[in-house]
Amino acid sequence: MSQSDRIREIKQSFRQMMDGAVAQSMRQKGLDYHLNWGATLPRLRQMADEIGPDYDLAIALWKENVRECKILATMLMPPEQMLPEVTDIWTT
Repeated sequence: MSQSDRIREIKQSFRQMMDGAVAQSMRQKGLDYHLNWGATLPRLRQMADEIGPDYDLAIALWKENVRECKILATMLMPPEQMLPEVTDIWTT
């Protein structure tokens, strides 16, 4: 499966996790994402555990302007591969 296919599959799975009330609350508080499904952290953690550490996938997911992609990226990034340059980008 290609990286773009994996990302598409992951993004489609967020629909099953959708929580409109959570997403609406974040929008009202000023969090601006292209897409925000309102998926909870425990559900994203479960997904990350199923996928396992994956540097390339984490980098690719971070580039998506989707809240859940960014959170999942941080969960998939192997700590020993987290470069200072990446940390700077992800925290600014």
